Amino acid sequence: MGIWALVLMNKDKIKRSFGQKQTKVDLPPKVREFAVSTVESVKEAFGSGKAEVEKILRENRDSTDEPGRAGHVEGKNKTRPTAIGSFVLGLAAIVLTSARLGFASKFTLVFLSAFFAIFLGATTMKLIKSYRDHLLDAALALTGIAAAAICGIALLARLGG
Repeated sequence: MGIWALVLMNKDKIKRSFGQKQTKVDLPPKVREFAVSTVESVKEAFGSGKAEVEKILRENRDSTDEPGRAGHVEGKNKTRPTAIGSFVLGLAAIVLTSARLGFASKFTLVFLSAFFAIFLGATTMKLIKSYRDHLLDAALALTGIAAAAICGIALLARLGG
């Protein structure tokens, strides 16, 4: 970025826009060659970078859409079991938090259900490539994570108070 700024600030048009009179600054030839080659390399990288990223994303999307792959879900609108599991365990954590149980059993059951709700929710969110295509999965996973987090905080508040 610094080299690019130096190259730009060396142009007469830029100097005039800042009110600077014509001055001659001589860069050593090796520095000038390095700056020009670096700028050309950066332009080339940015030009091909977008195409490369799109190609990689397309390859990843194609590989996860194959049956038997980790991120594959049969059918376009099928909900992921991990999202449903996160939601159900989050609700179970809420129910168990309000249940009349002894502290040790409540702590164990709420902790386990909250932990697995957060784990499954995070796993689901990691598997989802496009949230627009999997809004229900994302909503279920985030609801499970939020419910588990709230129950965990409530349980820790009871522990402290």
